[in-house]
Amino acid sequence: MDHLKKILRYFAQLILYPYKFLYGYYCIFIPSKNIKIVSPTFKQLNAARYAISNIQIKKWAEIFNDLNFKENDLIIDVGGNLGYTSLQYYYATRTTARIMTFEPYIPNIKYIERNLSSTNIEIITLGLGDKNEKISIGFPEYTEEISNNDDKNNTGRVSMINLSERVLSEKQSSCLVFKLDDLSKIFDIEKLFFIKVDIEGFETNFLKGADNLINSQRPILYMEINPTTLSNPKDDITFIKDFFENKNYNFYAYNKLIKSKINDEFKRTDLFFIPSEIDISSDSKLKKFTFE
Repeated sequence: MDHLKKILRYFAQLILYPYKFLYGYYCIFIPSKNIKIVSPTFKQLNAARYAISNIQIKKWAEIFNDLNFKENDLIIDVGGNLGYTSLQYYYATRTTARIMTFEPYIPNIKYIERNLSSTNIEIITLGLGDKNEKISIGFPEYTEEISNNDDKNNTGRVSMINLSERVLSEKQSSCLVFKLDDLSKIFDIEKLFFIKVDIEGFETNFLKGADNLINSQRPILYMEINPTTLSNPKDDITFIKDFFENKNYNFYAYNKLIKSKINDEFKRTDLFFIPSEIDISSDSKLKKFTFE
């Protein structure tokens, strides 16, 4: 089945490539959402198609229901990329959430603006970290080892750490980074329900800069923890674990019960960090995760 999917994706890319050749980007129309998605790579286009598929929208609607989402609650998407996770949450909440997406990488901005143009999702072209500063953003060193050219150019991989010297000039830009704590009044951050964080190794920096807001509003966080993107995987994962344990948060994963040691064998994991005062039903597909 996996082999068949690869073949189908290959032919789909061939069919769509003439558009990429003419206009410089891939494009697909999603009839069920009456929306056009544009993307610099086929891999990201396919990820977007899957993210806003009916099965994924239903999954996230169930998750938000389990987490007690209420109309007009605020969702913040940190690392908006091309906007498809924001679209996922937009449809999963039946367009009743206030959604803010932060995306600092300049080449992504034209795509995210077009992909979200038919919605009321707020786009903020800033990065979030532990300092208010101007820093570089680009492709990290590990991407040099990716053989597939389309995947190598996947702008979802851009990072603010471990940047590749080889691609500094052509694919690096600068961005402004702020602490979320310092932006809370400027952007009227109230009724904060959920924060998705996928910023390629910069997660600990974000947490340090959002500490006060997390303490005061106690949102749910959903984070990708990927040792490949972290500067010091063991130290960074330990920091994340201690950060949330000290705030009396519990750890959950979707549809599986997981235990994992913080060592060199730790695998990429998407985790929910949920305040202990929120009761998760035993019927929920969110299952407890334990760091050993």
